[in-house]
Amino acid sequence: MSTDTEAPVVEQPVEQPVAVEEPEVVTPPEAPEEPQLTLVTGKALDVWQDAASTFVPALKKDLTPEQRREAVREVASQARHADDRLKLVLGELLYEAAANGYYKEWINPETEKPFETFEEYVEGELNIKKSTAHYLKKIYKVFVVELDLPTEVLRDLEWSKAAELTKVINAENADELLSKIGSMSVKEVKDLVRAMQGKTPTTASVSKEKDDDKVNITFKCSPEQAENVKAALELAESMTGSEVPANNIDLICTDFIAGAAGGGLQGAFSRLDVAVQSLERAFGVKLEVKDHDKERYEKLKEKQSEDKE
Repeated sequence: MSTDTEAPVVEQPVEQPVAVEEPEVVTPPEAPEEPQLTLVTGKALDVWQDAASTFVPALKKDLTPEQRREAVREVASQARHADDRLKLVLGELLYEAAANGYYKEWINPETEKPFETFEEYVEGELNIKKSTAHYLKKIYKVFVVELDLPTEVLRDLEWSKAAELTKVINAENADELLSKIGSMSVKEVKDLVRAMQGKTPTTASVSKEKDDDKVNITFKCSPEQAENVKAALELAESMTGSEVPANNIDLICTDFIAGAAGGGLQGAFSRLDVAVQSLERAFGVKLEVKDHDKERYEKLKEKQSEDKE
């Protein structure tokens, strides 16, 4: 008798899923943003009649920031010779160079290092005064960037008159001022601006004496001393608002005398008188000396009289 024997059941191993690692997604670093440059519009180029042959090709191409920087430097060196009454071409380029700090990347041939300041660049490379460069920049900023005056108006302006107008002109009074100054001299424009600022016209600060009564003073000095004198005169001019050199050097000397030691009471009163007279001449005003401590002031005046005797 046969017995059927069941075959043993063999369990098949269950395959475990194999974990597959996802590849790490690497995010590429963001590209640095291109610096936002302050670019001039080229409007000043239309003011200068011969601009198309020289300036437009150099600045109206699609340039990289580095190429643009070098193009501005090259064109600025040419623009200083432009026959442009308003000097707006140069002012336009100086405005862009200063706004973007281009000069910091330009090598000074004398030092073989980058220019440290805008003033070092304009005086060293362009051979123009720093005060003139700042005036030209301001003219461009006011008349083109802020007021956006039409080309035909800009073409008729002189830069010396425009420099004065930058102190008072705005969108409300621009038409009136520009029509008024056409027949005026630079001196008259200066007086108009001072009047608008509530200041005394420069004519009032100039002595009414005849030229025959004036005294010429000349002296020689070293280049270093000359620079020191010029710097002092420019500072005095910024304080007085007068462009008469005699007024400004008068103020400088008065300041020195007032601060000098010695001289006793007579010297003190003499310095006070000189200071008052000089301030009147420099600022075109009339000053009245009032005693703060009347008793002490009278005693000092009496003592001064005794010293004179």
